[in-house]
Amino acid sequence: MKLSVKFVEKLIELKTKVSALAFFFTTKQIFNVKTFVRKEFNMARIIGEQKNISENLFSYEKRLNSPYNRFIDKNPTYVNYYHISDFDTTVDSGWKDTEDLIGPNSSLRFKKIDNFPLYGITQIILQIEDSDGGLDTDYQSECIFLPHTIKPSQNDFFTIIHEDRRNPYLFRITGIDHDTIHPDNFYKAQFVLESTDWNRIDDLNNQTLGNFVCITENIGTEANCIIESDKFVKIQEVQKIYRDLADTYISIFYNERYNSILGEKPCAKLLYDPYLIEFCNRWRLFNEKDKLNTLILSQEIDDNKFAIKYERSVWRYIERNNLELINNFPYYIYPGMRLPYTTFYTWRDERVWILELPLTNIPNTDPTASEIFNDTFVGAVKLNADVEGDYAVLLKRYLRGENLTVYDVPDKINESLLSLEANLDSFFVTPMILYIIKKIINDEINKQSIMDVNDI
Repeated sequence: MKLSVKFVEKLIELKTKVSALAFFFTTKQIFNVKTFVRKEFNMARIIGEQKNISENLFSYEKRLNSPYNRFIDKNPTYVNYYHISDFDTTVDSGWKDTEDLIGPNSSLRFKKIDNFPLYGITQIILQIEDSDGGLDTDYQSECIFLPHTIKPSQNDFFTIIHEDRRNPYLFRITGIDHDTIHPDNFYKAQFVLESTDWNRIDDLNNQTLGNFVCITENIGTEANCIIESDKFVKIQEVQKIYRDLADTYISIFYNERYNSILGEKPCAKLLYDPYLIEFCNRWRLFNEKDKLNTLILSQEIDDNKFAIKYERSVWRYIERNNLELINNFPYYIYPGMRLPYTTFYTWRDERVWILELPLTNIPNTDPTASEIFNDTFVGAVKLNADVEGDYAVLLKRYLRGENLTVYDVPDKINESLLSLEANLDSFFVTPMILYIIKKIINDEINKQSIMDVNDI
């Protein structure tokens, strides 16, 4: 089911004050909305979305109260920023100075950050006169650095390249003011036009020791917004692999009638795993953070012991990633029509069976029980033995606690899913792989702190 949050956006546009927002969204009739109408079947069903809506609303409220808000209606200027690397720069020990700022005689070294946003830069109108002394202009202005990006330094540089690439503008930071009034401090910097010569920019690039890129959508979030350029390219490649894998999985197992993913068992049976549904929703495996539409799978089971059972599931084991706890993870199934409050009962669908967990995770010899991991794979994980297939290799390495990076994600892992039949192996294992890839991406983005860029 596609759940749109556009109505939240509209209300925020109308009421930008936090107090007003709180008034609207503490209204009981809005918070208690749990029923969503299915257009295709013209019926209503409760899917328990109150928690999701509440989280979205509080997230928007937090954004409204953020100091970044005063720049939402302003257009940033994206520049290539050259930040002085204090670690690699050498200056005169007495005067703390360098012979030249740019060129072969300069001892300054920089980190280049592409796509870096600066605010407050007015339209650049230059009065340039060619003379024997070079560039003759008195252009100077100010710009603002958002919090948690970089701390500017005097003699930093940035470039603005004209669209036709005929007029490069190289600017130099001359002074810095620190905003200490607000809790998240801004930096306001003064800058002057330094050059419009491509050769000077080439010299500056020769003094650059590291290339970074700014991920603008991460500014103001817990994720790092500045990462190495090479790593950023690889992350984008892995994100595409993730999206392709998730889309393929949904195209195979998603059931629109039940707004759920259903595995295929022999004899035309369909398997509903409520703990897998919780896992997918909890980690938003089929949602992208920059998309308004979101897929929230329907949780059919209303069990006051659900949380305890989830703790014993294979999905909680994947989250914990404790090698000592690995086992076969046996389970039972029972007819979905046994529970009268489910949509399986409503549709009188005898094909759907519901997964249930035994009382313990001890391997069960009951012939009616099934297992998620077979003995061969469990033994391979414990003994670090060889396994076949991209799925199995990546899963085994993760379960053994290896330090995985984006370079460990196979480029053609999606073909592993396509090569498998639409059976329970791919039904269970693919969400595990999606979780692992998503975790790898998040760990890579957060591995290098923002301050590293300032201090290098």
